[in-house]
Amino acid sequence: MTDNPKLKGLGGWLIVVAIFIVFTLVLNLFTIGFIVMTLKFHGSGFINQVSDQYIPNISWILSVEIGLNAILILFAIYLLYLFFTKNYKFPYYMLGYLVTSCSFLLLDQYLCYHYTKLPIESREIAKTVKQLIWSGIWAAYILRSERVANTFVEGQCKSHNNIIN
Repeated sequence: MTDNPKLKGLGGWLIVVAIFIVFTLVLNLFTIGFIVMTLKFHGSGFINQVSDQYIPNISWILSVEIGLNAILILFAIYLLYLFFTKNYKFPYYMLGYLVTSCSFLLLDQYLCYHYTKLPIESREIAKTVKQLIWSGIWAAYILRSERVANTFVEGQCKSHNNIIN
């Protein structure tokens, strides 16, 4: 940790991190809403085996998707709390959030394409690769940034060694 006053506070690239968290929170809320609305209007066709819209295993896969998105929503809300209180736990939990969101995306892709007869689309592969790259970039920023090390110190006891820096 350095004592550079320019590299302290919720500024710089940390603003983009906050926007990213809020954006993913809203996106996950919309995803749950979309799944619920799709099930409401077309669900009987997806789960009825005699329907031409039938997709095997879709009912439990969509339930898992709703659950995973709910977990990410709660995680993002807690992250925002840690972020705005400048809590020393934020960098650790942010790294955990990035790993968790990538893991959930990979799990979702696996479940969708392994347990349904839906083909793998190139846009889904591109979305997954983009998420992995995006998460890698932000993880590197969280681990190496002086601003992060200087800003997120609230609640830290004096004997706590900051292993991120």
